[in-house]
Amino acid sequence: MDKPKAKKKITIAVRDFALPLKRSGSLGGSSFSSTLPIDLGQEIHTIIQNRLSIESDNYHPELSLQTLLKGDRFDIRLRGRLDGIFKGPVPLIDEIKSSFGMASLKKAIANDPDHPYLLQTRVYGYIHYLKYNIVPDLQLRLVDSTGAYRSRKDGCCPLSGFGLCPLSR
Repeated sequence: MDKPKAKKKITIAVRDFALPLKRSGSLGGSSFSSTLPIDLGQEIHTIIQNRLSIESDNYHPELSLQTLLKGDRFDIRLRGRLDGIFKGPVPLIDEIKSSFGMASLKKAIANDPDHPYLLQTRVYGYIHYLKYNIVPDLQLRLVDSTGAYRSRKDGCCPLSGFGLCPLSR
């Protein structure tokens, strides 16, 4: 008697899973051309998360989430860490994205319901639902970092253009 084959297990980050498969646009331009260097983006995230933690006892930054999607031939483990969550009867998942080119980022998101930032936030919402059996509210916090680092005299980094884009459940 043949031994059943073990299923393959694939682990993938939510960010990678949320990338759409459809190919569109030209090779010359990208809606991501105004993204920030990773260390600058992380610094902006930390500033915002610290401020939100001070403003609200219900805010919790950097929540790790994962789920296992089982298939016939393989299983997929989705793992990720959402930027923050406001806990309450209906939790609010808060994803932070920063850019030097906020106008083009807002336009790209408005024109593409499958924009990777929107998909990533929705996947976090789905994983949260699977784990807690509560449909969370979702928001994408867009931060325009233009001019944010002109002065560091008092350790304060003013950030302009906080935009909240509610996403449908």
